[in-house]
Amino acid sequence: MRSAVLNPLRTARFAEEELRRTKTDAIDALGIARFAQQKRPRPAHLPDSVTEELHELERLGERLAKDFADRLRQLHRAVDLGFPEFTRYVLTPESQLAATIPSRYPTAASFRGVSVKKLARIVYDGSPRSARSWRAI
Repeated sequence: MRSAVLNPLRTARFAEEELRRTKTDAIDALGIARFAQQKRPRPAHLPDSVTEELHELERLGERLAKDFADRLRQLHRAVDLGFPEFTRYVLTPESQLAATIPSRYPTAASFRGVSVKKLARIVYDGSPRSARSWRAI
């Protein structure tokens, strides 16, 4: 069976040309059938289920990337407002080091008292990524 994808606006305008004021499913179906008979729209290639699934996954990935970028902007904004000293020593709030410093120095007051040398000695020890993987040398 061949199928065509029709623009609802075109079929509605076609129906208006016949001056039909009543609107029921049966009348709509008849109007679409007359439109197809007269205009002969080309059959559309409808993607198979695998292609549809891939398109859906692509849309989901794009939405997740956008959501992640939005959350990252919110994180940057929150850090800038609540802990401005933090960005002097950590380039990006999403880094592993950025997760470690607040676990060791949970308040701006405790962080303020730490020397730059002490912060510089915090290094990654090669363990699976977590705040505990960072240690002071």
